[in-house]
Amino acid sequence: MKYSAITVIVLILLALFLPKPLIYSEKPEKSDAIMLITGPVMKARQQYARELQQKKYGRIILVPASSKIINSDGRTVTFNKAMRHDKGRSASDKTRDIQHFCKYMEDTHRELILGKRMMLALGLHSVIIVSSPYHMRRIRLIASRVFDSRTFRLNFTATPYGPRPSMMWWADRDQRWWVFNEWIKLAWFIIYAPFCNT
Repeated sequence: MKYSAITVIVLILLALFLPKPLIYSEKPEKSDAIMLITGPVMKARQQYARELQQKKYGRIILVPASSKIINSDGRTVTFNKAMRHDKGRSASDKTRDIQHFCKYMEDTHRELILGKRMMLALGLHSVIIVSSPYHMRRIRLIASRVFDSRTFRLNFTATPYGPRPSMMWWADRDQRWWVFNEWIKLAWFIIYAPFCNT
């Protein structure tokens, strides 16, 4: 009976607090650009990035995973074709151009490194990074390693569109996947980061 009560208490605490440390968002600030991080619920992220651009929070949208720049008129141009050796590869394959930094580096880390390269090449010093709420804490942690705060000003803004975190997250299959997947990836980053050059 004692162990059953402890188990119930632990489960309640996990249900209440496990998602909360993952969720992070700041009020958007006017910046040189908006950086769109790819992943699930992509339409919700794109919608918000475009909305911020239309509200003049950033002149251009950088999409590091596909080496694309979206201008204020909606036109998409390719950035640095040398970064995409052949047109037949997927966006995920293209990010592997920087895999030499760390063999087991995960995709979000690669995207932020590519995003930094794009910013340096374009002479940009401030950016709003857009992703989903559960994704943002890990992005912020990785970005603190990738970007030098003396050179870059970063703003982390989660999309308000798409599925929202809820108190009953454990009852929803998609939210369970988000929460556990993010915790695993966060732990993996903490493990491999000390062995990477960036």
